Amino acid sequence: MNTADRVDPDTIELHALGLRPGVMLKARPLGQPRVELELQFLAILESKGVLVEPRGLQALKAGLQAGTELQVQGFTGRHDFSFVAKVNRVFDFTFREPPLAYALLAYPESVEVRQVRSAARVAVDLPAEALPGGEDRRIPVVIRNLSITGALLESDEPPGVQGGELVLRVRVGVDGDAIEAVLPAVVTRVERSPANTAMTGVLFQNILCTDKLALHYLVHRAA
Repeated sequence: MNTADRVDPDTIELHALGLRPGVMLKARPLGQPRVELELQFLAILESKGVLVEPRGLQALKAGLQAGTELQVQGFTGRHDFSFVAKVNRVFDFTFREPPLAYALLAYPESVEVRQVRSAARVAVDLPAEALPGGEDRRIPVVIRNLSITGALLESDEPPGVQGGELVLRVRVGVDGDAIEAVLPAVVTRVERSPANTAMTGVLFQNILCTDKLALHYLVHRAA
C-alpha cells in the first residue's frame, strides 16, 4: 500500500477537526462549478456558525452573498475535508481603510473527511480499553488495524458514537517493560460486523509526544 493513500471518506462534526485560525478554504457556490472563492477560517462561533474571511475582495462579487450555499473544501495537513454550508450573513466593511470583510456560514450538519495516511495501516490483534468521553467506564476493545493516525476497534458494544470522543489505552511492551499509551481520538464511524460485533473507526488527535512514540513503535513493529 502506498504510504500516501487516500481512504474512503468518513463523516464527522466540524469541531472534531480541531481547525486552527488561518486554515485556507476553497469554496464554490452550488450550481456554479467554475466560480472558486478563497476563504480563511477564523473561528467556530458557538450556536451561531463558522466565521470566515474572504481572500480578495472580488469574492464578495463572485458569490459570497447571504443566502448562497457553498461547497467548502480544505486540508488540515492530515485530512482533506469538505462540507456544504449556507452563507447566513456577510459583514462588508470594504469602505474602510484598510478594507475588511467577513462572512458567517451556517454550522454544517456534517463534514466529509478523508484521511491522508502518513503511514500504512497494518493488521493487528491488540487488546485495549476505550474510555468514552464524559463517561466513567472502560470498554474492552480489540484493535484490528492501526496506523499512526487512526485505528479500527472491535468490541461487544460501541465505545462511542459518531463524532464523539474517546481515549484509547493500550499497553506496549518495550524491552521487557510495559508502557501504557494514551491515545485521544474522535469516532468517525460505527458499524456492525457479520458476527454482530461493533466495528468502530477512530482518528487520533492531540496525542502527547511520549504516547506518539509508543504508537510509532506499535505500528512499525506490526508492519
